[in-house]
Amino acid sequence: MSSLILLLVTCIALLISCSPDYAGGTADTGNAKVAAVIYTSDGKRAAGVPVVCCPVDYLADFASDTSLTPNPRIIETMTDDSGFFAIDSIGTGDYIIEINDRESSVTSIRVGVSEESDSTISLNDTLKPYASLQGNAGQVTDSSLKRYLLIYGLDRCLPISADGSFAVNDLPDGNFDLLIVADKEDWVPCKIDSVTFSSAQTVSIPFAGWDNSCIISLNTTSSGADIKENVYSFPVLIRLSESDFDFSSATDDGSDCIFIDSQNKQLRFEIEQWDITKKTAIIWVSLDTVYGNSDKQTITMLWGNRNNVSTSAPLPVFDSSYGFLGCYHFNGNLKNAALDAYNGIDSSSYDTSEGVIGNGRFFNGFSSFFRVESLPDRPSGSISCWFKLVFNIDQYTSKTQGIWGKKIADDHDFTLSLLGSDFFPGTGTGAAGNLIAKLENPEGGEYLASKTSNFFANVWYFVSWSWGDGSNTLYINGVLENSISEYRAVSGESDDEIGRSPYDASNVPDGIPGYFYGTLDEFRIDSRARSADWVKLSFMNQRPDQKFITIIKP
Repeated sequence: MSSLILLLVTCIALLISCSPDYAGGTADTGNAKVAAVIYTSDGKRAAGVPVVCCPVDYLADFASDTSLTPNPRIIETMTDDSGFFAIDSIGTGDYIIEINDRESSVTSIRVGVSEESDSTISLNDTLKPYASLQGNAGQVTDSSLKRYLLIYGLDRCLPISADGSFAVNDLPDGNFDLLIVADKEDWVPCKIDSVTFSSAQTVSIPFAGWDNSCIISLNTTSSGADIKENVYSFPVLIRLSESDFDFSSATDDGSDCIFIDSQNKQLRFEIEQWDITKKTAIIWVSLDTVYGNSDKQTITMLWGNRNNVSTSAPLPVFDSSYGFLGCYHFNGNLKNAALDAYNGIDSSSYDTSEGVIGNGRFFNGFSSFFRVESLPDRPSGSISCWFKLVFNIDQYTSKTQGIWGKKIADDHDFTLSLLGSDFFPGTGTGAAGNLIAKLENPEGGEYLASKTSNFFANVWYFVSWSWGDGSNTLYINGVLENSISEYRAVSGESDDEIGRSPYDASNVPDGIPGYFYGTLDEFRIDSRARSADWVKLSFMNQRPDQKFITIIKP
């Protein structure tokens, strides 16, 4: 009799241990019982390990909200000394059976029961090291809100911290859907589909809760911006239109958008303009490095977060630590995007929708300009902007037009101007039709004139002038026009004027100011000299027919 019992036990054990390994898969049979033997990673029977069986649509209980109350059909048991467990009377449906030693190892078995039956699903599997998950769901403005991360089919309810971070370190292999929920009715649950956990690996979801994303590709090769060297701390201009972005999928002001780099680092960004009616947007995104001669660099835009969620407070794109001192987008105002200071004080200029980057600022040529008070001295620096003239500037032009100027005295003045015949040519290089930059203090002065001597009406030009670091350079449309090694610091207690320049009486009779007649856009005053690649990249990125960035629709 004992021999018969031993033979029967041996046959049952052999049946279980030789059954196909369905771990991570689904066994569809018409039965209502599951039996399995579980092994440790070194091949031993896993004794005394907790077993939890949940329907695949199960969500752990986190609150009393009946609309989100999890499925209560949990079955719990434990492996015996031989690593064996059995679950009886499972109803029709799909299940995830998790076997977790609560220390370091886990496995999960997916089982499908298609109809009621008395037969048995026989399985075996091996415990593996835990998989881990970490991420961030963003900050919320309501400090009393409590959020949780749930995993479909697993008995997990993970609190999300106030700063949006979450982490769990005891997960099984497999592909799972996640759900972010909260304890208030106005919160919209956020589902995250198909997250794959792998043993001994950590999955990162740095910005959970955004429904939509697209890739933005950067090209600095000869077919794109044609930049050879890396450019650092650069504000990348991104223009959106209805041809490459679905504005109905974002908030009306774009406030649910964020940007991340290829390492999932959140990037600084600024929305200059978001027009839901015209379906256009202008956004600046700061990159630590734009890689030269590369078409492999990408950033990702995320949007569509339906809850009142933000990420940590972003730092400004045009940060003073990056050399930005005054940055004027002219988006209906004279606000400085670089600092909470040095805003423009207007005198008869006005906003126009006809800018090269969104709106611009129009100057009437005889009375309009704006000034900026108390900018610090600039031993090194740069001035850059886009300009469009009402009339041609050429050799026949009689009156000089000032784009920017700063004057302390006749022997201490600075200007960036389009020359007319009234500018006295004996004091420096240049003649009517030239763009000229002047740096003068009581010790002496330096003039820098463009080779270009004709500027046409109704055409946008990009000018960039830098001094310092052993050079004094003038660029038009990203191309070097002139360069000398001599320069002077921009210094002295007087206002910077944009759209007008006061002059040295030895340059213009009686020092009569010259006013600009036309439209300016994206006017910047920087506290450091900009490199040739920086200047060219600025032009190639900001020009309307740019080839630097490509938005890849999802």
